[in-house]
Amino acid sequence: MHRQRKKGEAKMTSRTLRVAAALLVGFGVSVSGGIALADPIASAITEAEIEPFVQRGIDLRKIGRDIEALAIFEDALLKAPASVRVKVHLAATHQALGQWVEAERYLSEALRQGDDPYVRRHRPTIERAYEFVDQRLGSLDVVGEPEGAELVLSGRSIGRLPLAAPVRVPIGAYVLEVRKEGYYSVARPVAIGGGMLLRESVALGARPAAAPASATTHDAPGTEDDRGGSPRWLTWTLTGAGLAAGVVSVVAFQIREKHAERWNSDACLVPGSTRGQVCPDEIDAGRSADRWGIGSAVLSGVLLAGGLTSFVLERRPPNERSSLSLEGCGVGVASAGCFGSF
Repeated sequence: MHRQRKKGEAKMTSRTLRVAAALLVGFGVSVSGGIALADPIASAITEAEIEPFVQRGIDLRKIGRDIEALAIFEDALLKAPASVRVKVHLAATHQALGQWVEAERYLSEALRQGDDPYVRRHRPTIERAYEFVDQRLGSLDVVGEPEGAELVLSGRSIGRLPLAAPVRVPIGAYVLEVRKEGYYSVARPVAIGGGMLLRESVALGARPAAAPASATTHDAPGTEDDRGGSPRWLTWTLTGAGLAAGVVSVVAFQIREKHAERWNSDACLVPGSTRGQVCPDEIDAGRSADRWGIGSAVLSGVLLAGGLTSFVLERRPPNERSSLSLEGCGVGVASAGCFGSF
């Protein structure tokens, strides 16, 4: 009788601990030490709660409604911030939408949780997805001065000097602008290749103090914009865009060669199967890169021709100096730019 009473008390104590642990987790209380039972209980409850959201997102993706699925998965992640499964589905959805930076972020977070059972079961697939996304991204690092200068990449602010770390950017051609009040701005074309780090160095020159009002009262009437001809900025923009398109063409042809090498390698040769069955995506990816290369090369020629034409027709003020004074230059892996007074 005494033994049965002790056994009943032990069962009640165990049940009480489990209920208490579940309540603490439900109110967001951190459980540690002797109440380690909270972790498996919290995990089971969380997965059960988000399962309908995950399944709904999967169903939407199957019928091509990726944008709606993305909202569903983001809501699920708010409910279960530690769920690796939700992060992997978020990465796959961002990838389908061509949002490579976001896809890489979620895949990286998933791989960092290496002890998670979901990661252990699907690690090879997650790693292959990460490698695929990584090939669509490059890194841009900008160093220089002055401190606090804003960095704008094709109209999107990406930070200020100095950068804490290189910025991950989808491959492609961009215009990098560095600006700060009281300094001359710098704008130069940059091209980001897959897996590459492009480092740009800049040093903005300070603008001179404003001239007194009396010094401008006898200036000749009319401004540069009042005269006929092509504006100077158009010449630089067309030339820079043409050079950037040329770099994109080179990168595209390199990617095409990589796909062609894999298509012709033993990796795509399996007895009893055709190369198309083993490597169905290689030939399509190679043809896509080839089209990009040809299109970018044609565009580069058109833009450079436009830049040359604009230079010939460029308008200049009557009192323009015949010399060019450069205050500084910056050279990158795939671009170079200078600034100064003209």
